[in-house]
Amino acid sequence: MKISVIVPLYNSVKTLADCIESLLSQKDGDYEVILVDNASTDNTYEMAQSYLNKVPNSVGYRVIKEPKQGREYARNRGAAEAKGSLLAFTDHDCIADPNWLLEIRKVFDAHPDWSGGGGSVKGAPPNNIIQKFLSLYTLRTEHTEEKEFSCFDLFSGGFSGSSLVFRKEMFDKLGGFQELGYAAGDFDLCARLYHASGKMGIIPNAITYHQHRDSFDAMCRQAYTTGRAQSVLLKKYFPHDWIIEFPMKTFRGRGVSFPIWLNFTYLDKKVLLGLVFAGVWPPLIFVLIFYLIYLMTRINSVAQYENLPLLFSEKCALLVLLFMKSLSMTVGRFVEGLNQKGLSL
Repeated sequence: MKISVIVPLYNSVKTLADCIESLLSQKDGDYEVILVDNASTDNTYEMAQSYLNKVPNSVGYRVIKEPKQGREYARNRGAAEAKGSLLAFTDHDCIADPNWLLEIRKVFDAHPDWSGGGGSVKGAPPNNIIQKFLSLYTLRTEHTEEKEFSCFDLFSGGFSGSSLVFRKEMFDKLGGFQELGYAAGDFDLCARLYHASGKMGIIPNAITYHQHRDSFDAMCRQAYTTGRAQSVLLKKYFPHDWIIEFPMKTFRGRGVSFPIWLNFTYLDKKVLLGLVFAGVWPPLIFVLIFYLIYLMTRINSVAQYENLPLLFSEKCALLVLLFMKSLSMTVGRFVEGLNQKGLSL
């Protein structure tokens, strides 16, 4: 069973070398790598081509072009060129563990009824405070055991394109990815697979390491885009649902004329509501202060679990970044919610 690895590229010079070298170092013996340049304006295509004479004889390696811009178009072009019966997708800013494909093969051999699956995504070693924050609070999908899914929900059943696998037969049946905008295509394809009575599962030891954004602006743009993607998926798959999330309880129902999703678990809303209530009764400001102190202890615990030492000043910076990330996501959800004729915060 050949595995076709497909990587969409766009202005990827900064991270591409690490990605390619990790893919060419896989311990699996029957796979090909297809890199799809998506109208890059830098030297991405030339850099990808420069590895042609470094590829092991056992590995197929192709660099092709997709002029129609959009990550989903590039992924679909790669899938159309693929010779494998399994399609393994990752991104140019990811580094695949040497056993990534071996673990994919092992799980799909054991579960012939699975049409797709997702692996674990961890943060690559960070170089600055932004990457430290994102390695702790973005794309941390570290799974410990296999788990099967047969339906899509906004909270489960969807998998990131950083480590995403489909059987080619099902992928072709579904027509591949749809370009919905705002990086919603990977979760959308998972949802359509379930609607076609397919099953997906977690592949816990198929690990990729994500090289995170390294600037404040890029972090906020990514969070904003994620928020917009959530509103797109809400409208498409749950057009008459209402969802209200609190830290300890989620309430949900159907029957409304437009989708509603209010998430009060985000830090930005907790802080803003705390300030509003403190304006009504000033002693409540101490509740907010104690909560922020508690949150800093949680940040420290997460960092210790990841063996990431932090100075006190860095913990304070991470708290601010967590607020800004949640605020950016809320703005994205709200803006796209209005575009979709819904309410999402």
